[in-house]
Amino acid sequence: NTSSASQVNTVNNETAGLANTDTPSRKEHPASPGAKPLKSPAKNIKIDKGFGGNFSMTVSAGPDISGVNISKTGRMTIAYGAGLNYDISHRLALRTGFYVARKIYSVGEDDYHFPIGNVGNNAYLENINANCKVYEIPVVVSYNFDKAKNHGWFVATGLSTYLMNKESYVYDYKYPSGTVDEKYWSISNKNKSYFSVWDLSAGYQYRLNKRISLTAEPYVKIPFSGIGAGKIKLNSGGVLFTVTVKPFNK
Repeated sequence: NTSSASQVNTVNNETAGLANTDTPSRKEHPASPGAKPLKSPAKNIKIDKGFGGNFSMTVSAGPDISGVNISKTGRMTIAYGAGLNYDISHRLALRTGFYVARKIYSVGEDDYHFPIGNVGNNAYLENINANCKVYEIPVVVSYNFDKAKNHGWFVATGLSTYLMNKESYVYDYKYPSGTVDEKYWSISNKNKSYFSVWDLSAGYQYRLNKRISLTAEPYVKIPFSGIGAGKIKLNSGGVLFTVTVKPFNK
């Protein structure tokens, strides 16, 4: 009858309501109080290059000129050598190496100090012409400015050790009688100047790829003490062109 049908419908509706109340939708997951949202993966993660990836090897060459001052510069020669670099951080790097340069220059008697036992009489000395082969071992720290995609600028400073491989000198004398004379003297592996030269440089680096880059680096070298047999305050300057290779860079 009509009363029975009405009761059945009422029971069905109540059952449907209970089912909807007890079973929440799977699409809805309300966050519980104090719950932390899930973190999305970081977009800029710095990849550690590892110990080996911070090392690089260099081969360098460039023009070098020496003299006691601007008015007494010598002949331009080519300096060359090889080195090792280590990246301390993104901006700082430690550099060293072994370089060879020939210092050809002239100085007056006031700039030259005769070593004990040397030939000649400095009372009549007018000029000294020097031709010296020098080994240089620098220890330098460089600072890199912000880099663009494949190039950047840097400055560097440090100290160098000079090992005088061979020193050849020609002494020019002029006596009161008007006579002009020359005396020759050479020595090998006698004079060493440890960490006595101040290095200053700045440069531009262009990166060809992840492993190879090219550098142009103008520099000056200022001695704290006398260099060589004559203890000459020998300044140097030039430009070093370098190929840098990171063999372990991934």
